[in-house]
This record gives sequence, C-alpha cells and structure tokens, in this order.
Amino acid sequence: MSAILRSGRDFSSLTGLRTLFIIWVMFSHAPTEVVPPFLRSIQTHWTFGVDGFLAISGFLVTRSLMDCQNRWGDVEGGLGRNRTAVLEYLVRRVSRIWPPYFAMLGFLGIFGYFSQGAFHQQLIVLGNSLISFPLFFANYTMAPVHGHIPLILQAYWSISYQEQFYLLILLLLALNRKRWVPVLIVATLGSIFVRVLTTLRFEEKTGHAFQLETFLHLNLDAMGWGCIAWLAYEHLSFLWSRPRRAWISTGVILSLLILSIALRSFATDDFSRAMLSTIRAPLLALLVRMICEFDSSNLPPIRLLKSRLMQTIGKATYEIFLLHIVVYAVLQKTPLKYSPWFLSVSYPISFAVGYLAYRGFGLPAQRWLKMRLRGPLGLSRNVSSKGTGASVCPPRTFSL
Repeated sequence: MSAILRSGRDFSSLTGLRTLFIIWVMFSHAPTEVVPPFLRSIQTHWTFGVDGFLAISGFLVTRSLMDCQNRWGDVEGGLGRNRTAVLEYLVRRVSRIWPPYFAMLGFLGIFGYFSQGAFHQQLIVLGNSLISFPLFFANYTMAPVHGHIPLILQAYWSISYQEQFYLLILLLLALNRKRWVPVLIVATLGSIFVRVLTTLRFEEKTGHAFQLETFLHLNLDAMGWGCIAWLAYEHLSFLWSRPRRAWISTGVILSLLILSIALRSFATDDFSRAMLSTIRAPLLALLVRMICEFDSSNLPPIRLLKSRLMQTIGKATYEIFLLHIVVYAVLQKTPLKYSPWFLSVSYPISFAVGYLAYRGFGLPAQRWLKMRLRGPLGLSRNVSSKGTGASVCPPRTFSL
C-alpha cells in the first residue's frame, strides 16, 4: 500500500487544480463582448471547467465515503450496518454545500423581489420553476426554460446535479465494497449510453440535444470516472511506476485531453460534441489521479499548484463560483461593460469577494453546522466504533 495513502494526505495540489478550473469556468461565463474575438470560439466550445470540478468531486467524495465507512461502518455493506457512516457523510456534504448556496439564493430572492428590472421580470416568468433551485433539481427544469433563466442562476445547475450524485453514491454503502467498482463502471457506461440516445433523438427532432446534454444527468460519467479513479488508485500506479513510463503516460494523457477539448471547436453537430465530452471525462479523471501521483514531488507545475496564491483561491472556489456572475453583473453596470479590461478587473474582484465570503461565512458556517448536526445525531469526530482509525485506503480485493 502506497505511503501517500497511508499518510491520509489531503492532496493539496488538487486545491491548486481547482484554481485552474475556476479560472476557466469564469472565462466561459464571461460576457462575449469583453472576450477578444480570436478567443470567442475557444470560450464557446472549450467548456471543460465544470467537468473538471465534477471529476475532482467524484475522486474526493469517494474518499470521504470510504473514510466514513472505515471509521463507523462495515465494508461488507448494508445501509443498516452503515447508518452512522451515512449520517457522517451527509453532515460533511451538507455543512459545506448548503450554507453558502442557500445564503446566495436568499440574497438573490430578496434582490429580485424588491428590484423592478429585468431580473425581477425573469423570476416572474420562471414562476414555479424557481422551487427547483432550493430543492436541487434545477438541472431538470432548466433545459425547457433555459432562455428565461437569469444568467446569475444559469450556473447553478451543476450544484443540483452534484447534490443528486452525493445522494446516489450513498447506495454504494448497501453493497460489499468489492462490488463498488463494477457498479460504478456500469452506471458510468449507462450514462454514456443515455447520452448517445438523447443526442441522436433530439438532434433529429428539435436540434436541442446539446442543451439537454448539458443540463440533465448525462454528465454522470465525469464524476463516475472520478470515483473509479480513487477506487482504482493502486491499480493505476503502474502508469507512473518508472520514470520513463511516467513521462510517457503524462504526455499521452495531457495530449489526448487537450485534443479532445480543442476538437470541440470543429464539431458541427450535437452528437460530435457529446462524444468528445465522453472522451474528455475519463481523461480528466486520469489528470486528477496523475496530479495526486506527483503531489509529493518538487516538479515546477506541482510547486505552482501548491503555491500560496493557488491554495488561497482554491479553498474558496465554491464561493467564487457562486459569486462571480454577480460580480460580472455589477461590472456590466459600469463603464467597463465593453472594456477590454473587464476580465482583468473581474478576476481579482471575484477572487477577493469569494475568499472573503469563504473565510467570513462559508468556513464558520461549515464548522457551526457540523457541530450542531453531529451532537443530536450521536456522531463522534474522533472515536471509531470499529477501531479502524481514519484509514482511507482503497480496497485491494477487487479486480478491474
């Protein structure tokens, strides 16, 4: 068993990788008129930032789930025997995701209620569809009413999707851990199959397959491959077991990933774009796994990912994601609206506002909510009912 897993490291390089992904997500969401003309095709088609976050989420959420089971559950499976593990896992997810998200929805609701502008009118048009955001099924309501949804809310579909995934992955605890990988592989391939059917059917009938493919649950494979990358951690080590093999594997993964992203600029139909997304998803999961492999190295890219600036931004990427479009909306009311300096100004403001929101609200709220939930639920942070400690090592008994 590798020392990096026994040590329970947090893979701080992944925090830096989050910074790169949020930079790209913000670029993808920027108003088109402020993006240089030669970059507009890239902005439209090279949309890999959200899938990158989903791959990291799948990777780390699976680690968190295994940690909860190792501390309080039973690897043989069964939701009854893993009840405490389920509760601890939900406390971790709820305490991090809910406070900033619901605070943001509350702010937007109050602002929309008292404002008399376009945002207020868009909320009225959405009507009952608005309930899908606090109930976490906005990804299913957005496709048919996409043209009426305020830009500020359009980015929040992925939060609904992730919450659904966080609940679905709990079903793994009902199974013996040996079966986790086969189940995840079947689920991920099933997602790809549904994507193929959806794009073929709706491209032919309505021409809106790409819109549906974006918002529905068809992005499951990005998180699914991330989950598998954690469970297959040891099995993937052979890719970097020797220096020469490590350089070849790294080069191949990065080359194929860049190629799958760049080719979307030349895809002329929804089916081609969907298939390139299908190829891109496992490559992003391999990128996450590769970054973890080099996490303890002194390579310049890893040093960059672990730099203080990248770590500071990376820890606040959730709050930055929630707030960056608000920053865009405010700046569009200023003389910077059509200025080439728009992005240069909006990035540092979004980073600063997001970090302040994280330190001033997100992190304290997470700690407070954990404490409030763990007590009534009878959860202990340090005591393991099975005496297994905090080991989060992947199982060694399954075969791929």
